[in-house]
Amino acid sequence: MHRARASGPTLRLRVVILEAVAAPAGAATPVFVLSSQPAMAGGAAIVRQLAAHPVRRDRDIVLIDQRGFGLNRASCQAEKAQLFQVFADSISAAPFEDALRGIVRRCLARLSDVGIDRRALTYPAMAADVEAVRRALRIPHIHLWGLGFSARTALEVMREYPDPVSAVVLDAVQPPGALWMRDWRRNFHRALARVDAICNTERSCAKALGSATGAVTDASAGLVHQPFPFTIAHGPDAEPTRFVLNALGFQFLLHYLPQNRRLLPVLPLVVRSVSERRAETIGQMVSLSWASTSMLRLSTVYSIACADRGFDAADLAADHDAHPTLFAIDHIALCEALGVPAPKARPPVVSDRPTLLVNGAFSNGSPPRYGALVAETLSRSQTLPLADDGDGATVSRPCAQARVRAFFQNPTVPADAPCSIDRQPFVFDVAWMPQILSLARDLEAQPRLVLGGAVGLAVLLVLSAVGWPLQALAERRAGRFDRGRTARFVIGGYAALALVAMAGVAAGLYRTGTETPSLLLFGLPAGYGPVGLLWTAVAVAAVPIAALVGLAWRRRWYRLTGRLIATGVAFAGLALAAVAFGYGFF
Repeated sequence: MHRARASGPTLRLRVVILEAVAAPAGAATPVFVLSSQPAMAGGAAIVRQLAAHPVRRDRDIVLIDQRGFGLNRASCQAEKAQLFQVFADSISAAPFEDALRGIVRRCLARLSDVGIDRRALTYPAMAADVEAVRRALRIPHIHLWGLGFSARTALEVMREYPDPVSAVVLDAVQPPGALWMRDWRRNFHRALARVDAICNTERSCAKALGSATGAVTDASAGLVHQPFPFTIAHGPDAEPTRFVLNALGFQFLLHYLPQNRRLLPVLPLVVRSVSERRAETIGQMVSLSWASTSMLRLSTVYSIACADRGFDAADLAADHDAHPTLFAIDHIALCEALGVPAPKARPPVVSDRPTLLVNGAFSNGSPPRYGALVAETLSRSQTLPLADDGDGATVSRPCAQARVRAFFQNPTVPADAPCSIDRQPFVFDVAWMPQILSLARDLEAQPRLVLGGAVGLAVLLVLSAVGWPLQALAERRAGRFDRGRTARFVIGGYAALALVAMAGVAAGLYRTGTETPSLLLFGLPAGYGPVGLLWTAVAVAAVPIAALVGLAWRRRWYRLTGRLIATGVAFAGLALAAVAFGYGFF
């Protein structure tokens, strides 16, 4: 863990290698991907995204689970629950700081018991880990791709180990010495102002939200005067925990929404749920957010940030005096609780390696001006503007994906156009979001039962949708096609409709990576509203279809095979109807 020491605790890093699809392994310079997502290298969501990424067509992708992130040995679940309680219960600074110090110290003691020293969680140490992995794999040259918080790790690799690095992509980078804790609140309100600009042109946004800044301000003010309680369960056998949502907890809940365009459609639901005191919906959101937060990951972020001058104490104190219900003083309290040494100034990274900088305008933690600061000392850098996105676009947006692939193929060629060509409208129709959250919660609590039932239904629908036309063709050849002709088309159309509805919901859950429940679960495809309506249509028609199948049996319109297939369609429809009614899709 400490390379300067000859003996002591060791560290195991998880590494996943995705071999190139259309080129021999090792034929092109591989890409080392660094990400700060929970369970990064072992997390199915990021693995699926990169497995299908255009970059993988040409070259291998190596994912490295950095120290302090991902699949770690230690857990501070009890302290994590207490931390959320502090965020939710305390508005005034003094009790908040006192409680926070105790929580963090208990967690650090637990981590220390299993050999984890938070003093070893530094950018230089993480950069050394990347170099160690490169040497272990015997790869002479690499491309680097840093995502989010870990883009700073990529910068540190450029500083400390420049020779093996051929080209670098930095998505949502923060420059050394950036006062990102101080800037967070300002960036958050700047992002809300951009949402307001969208609402002036998007009818769905204006109808659902009106003014984002005004709606958030009004909801926060209401919580200052009247916080409201809710409960969440941390698992099927765990006792529910009671929380009280106030303005501070509300701001914490909103933190991720503006910086990812896939999460923005949830903003009206969050604000509406707070304004209307929908305890169940808020509980589901907080539960998913809580599940994605690692106390070790939190300690990692702050250990690094506090030692890397992530804040200015005087600025934060002044901000707290002016805005006591927003994040300000808590950053100082965390740094003090962690016992991090006084911050040391890290000079800018100076490099001549070709670098592509991607900083979305909606980002709270790494706005475009941060990318501009980093670019000042990178002599061969270029910038990819993202006026309508936040963090992670190089993984999720088709235009940015194509730019990254083209850059790694030839880093000397400038990007030909900004990524505004694939701008998509923001869809703020979230009528079905509470229902999908309930489904996601059950999927997390009972994955075998839910997934088993879903797979069984999917297999039944696929066999029915494929078998029905084949059976009809056989009966046409036997001269029996005209018997129950109208019912044949109705049942076949219903099977196709049910299959599309189920596939739409499955695609939404698949894209969000339910194996790692988090706020990203909100990032459903923009067209989920129509999919929900389709599911409703399937549920409403289930009983008439079942009656029609019963009539087919009574009058023997079809051969036995045809009647059995029709029965399978009816059964699947009734099951989907039961799910729709059970989760309140009506």
